[in-house]
Amino acid sequence: EKWKNGILLVYDLGGGTFDVSVIKVTDGCCEVLAVGGDDHLGGEDFDNILVKYAVSEFQRKQKHDVSNNARALCRLKAACEDAKRYLSKSTFASIEVEELFDGDDLHCKITQARFNELCKDLIERTLDPVKKVLKDAKLQKSDINYVLLVGGSTRIPLIQKTLSEFFDNKNLNFDINPDEAVANGAAILAAHLSKHFDTSIQNIRLLDVIPRSLGWESYNGPDDKIGFFRVAFPRNTKFPCETKQFACTRFDNQKEAEFNIYEGEDRLVQNNKLLGRFSLTHITPAPARVTEIEVTSVIDENGIFTVTAMDKQNGSTNSLAILQDKGRLTENELIKM
Repeated sequence: EKWKNGILLVYDLGGGTFDVSVIKVTDGCCEVLAVGGDDHLGGEDFDNILVKYAVSEFQRKQKHDVSNNARALCRLKAACEDAKRYLSKSTFASIEVEELFDGDDLHCKITQARFNELCKDLIERTLDPVKKVLKDAKLQKSDINYVLLVGGSTRIPLIQKTLSEFFDNKNLNFDINPDEAVANGAAILAAHLSKHFDTSIQNIRLLDVIPRSLGWESYNGPDDKIGFFRVAFPRNTKFPCETKQFACTRFDNQKEAEFNIYEGEDRLVQNNKLLGRFSLTHITPAPARVTEIEVTSVIDENGIFTVTAMDKQNGSTNSLAILQDKGRLTENELIKM
């Protein structure tokens, strides 16, 4: 009820990734305006900062370097995770591991101020995706009504302070437990899909966007060794959607063409993620660049991405469908549940 109308920014700092979403809520309709993030930044990075600090302290006090000792690092990481959680509610924390290496114990303390100093660059780094999604959504900071924190690491006081200052001292929203937010959302979505729950859940509408650009590999000519990424749908495109593009053969009398489907943002396909491939066969023989191939790309309401290639000359067709999530349940499986 509290978020019945307004624009919400979700700051999701998970264990291994960082995601940001801007969502417009209007009377039960949730429209995703933009998404972004950093796949190489997460709560583990804050744990690793504490591990590095503890390794340094152990070497200083006990003269042992355990930076390459897998067993010692595993035990140390568990202790540092506990210390990180404790620092979210206290001004200092102890990191203690008995017989960490060669019979010597680790006993060290770290203050919240020192932890903040070590983590400052990581926290500042999270603001770059926040700024980008605001730009993609064509919004100003002042347009955001609520900032929702997701993920246990968002309890770190400096993260909350940095976000609050970035949004001009706007109060952050703590109505949802950051450790339980993803589970709550999954439960609501499951209830929505099951069609056996309260009508208020059934009436929720979600208008989503794609998080990364989707397209296929293209070549400028027969001598190209590296393929280029031809974008069918730029990132943050709302779906369902459809587009048509055209390609042509690279070689004389070419009878078959392979289509490699990618997602990513780089101009070169080798730097993007391969999603799948298929071949169009029985192409009309002709000189290079004469036979025209129509490429139709579609994303349906379930997020399934389908690419179809057709020889405009003889009608030969083939296609590939890529699910948004390979672990997704089928309609029949949902009904059985």
